[in-house]
Amino acid sequence: MELKGYGREIDRTVDVYNVLKEKLGDGVVLVDVSIGSEFKDKRRVSYLLFRLRKSF
Repeated sequence: MELKGYGREIDRTVDVYNVLKEKLGDGVVLVDVSIGSEFKDKRRVSYLLFRLRKSF
């Protein structure tokens, strides 16, 4: 599963990850975090990408 937030949504993406971690505990594992930027509507926009995995 991937969570990706752009620009001003980055803080909301972190909040969603924290809620998932709080509710599911060890049921979700953070695999990778990527920070970067890409062009959207002819503008460069920063993003934060969380890659998650279910843990049994």
